[in-house]
Amino acid sequence: AHGLEVVHFSRTASRLTQEDPAQTAPLGHGTDSINVVDLVGLKVTGDPNVPSGQITCVVSTRPISEPYVCRCRFPCACPEDSSGLRAVFPARLQTAQHGFVNPRYNEAHVASLEEGSLLLI
Repeated sequence: AHGLEVVHFSRTASRLTQEDPAQTAPLGHGTDSINVVDLVGLKVTGDPNVPSGQITCVVSTRPISEPYVCRCRFPCACPEDSSGLRAVFPARLQTAQHGFVNPRYNEAHVASLEEGSLLLI
């Protein structure tokens, strides 16, 4: 952990077509393409691995269709049911070695809770 970080989120729009490799399910009968909006998190403050000015995460605004199942395998504070869960969104988090060497994106999820909090899972 590197301490508290400030991240600025902005929206980016793109067009997703039936043939797009990122499209994992049919768009629907008669639909050729849809507009997709992602939230992009740009680091205002950085750390030794991913510095200020770099993208730290990209969160899709299209919720995943399957409910989230906790896979932490450790005793945790995960809720036993999903009653407080609004939606779960796919995300990609950027990580790198010290000095921003070998940056790469890792799959993650962001959960939206009824109380208004976001939880990175």
